[in-house]
Formats: sequence, structure tokens, C-alpha cells
Amino acid sequence: MVTGEVVLFEAKLGTQQVRVWIEADSSGLKLMSHDIGPALLASFGKGELAVFLEVDAAQLPAVRAALLAERTDPAAPGDEVPQLLLEKYRGDSTATGAFRAWLDGHGIPYRFTLV
Repeated sequence: MVTGEVVLFEAKLGTQQVRVWIEADSSGLKLMSHDIGPALLASFGKGELAVFLEVDAAQLPAVRAALLAERTDPAAPGDEVPQLLLEKYRGDSTATGAFRAWLDGHGIPYRFTLV
């Protein structure tokens, strides 16, 4: 498995600074986002928000199989989960929410943390 950090999105959106990335290791995979800016105050009462989605290693074969089944270019290089998620969510500032909905839709368990 590819290990380390893979950045999906990092940019300023209006007054918000948003970063979305994947970290993978032998325990599984985490898709995380960090959002900083004044627009969060109205909804969350604070100017900084972190979201963590954690998928255990035992679930990664199911994630990989479902991502491969959806792949539009079967000749694309790389078939490990971090690479497949990069293909699916590269440039998407809402990837954490989108991946959470995707996991729910595929019945794949995960842990969700909002800080």
C-alpha cells in the first residue's frame, strides 16, 4: 500500500483556507480536511474546523473493489486506494463529505470525527 500523505485539495476559497488530504498506513486510511476562516463562525461558532474519516485496513479491499468498479479509464495507472481516491476527488474541496456519502452508499464502515 502507498503510505504517507496525498493532498487532494489545498487553496483559499473566499475567506476560507481549505486543505483536504489522505494519510494511509498499515492500520488503514484517513481522509481529512482542515478549514480555517470567519465563515465557519455562523455555522459552527468557531473559525477552525477539522474533519476526519477513518477506514480500517480490513475495509480497504472493499473500498478498492468499489472504486475500481467505478473507474472510467481502466487503463489508468495505479490501483491502490490512495491513488484511486486521488483520481476521484482531486481538486474537490468537499471530498470529505463526498467520500462519507460514498462510504455510506457502499455500506462500508468508517469512523467520523468533527473537531
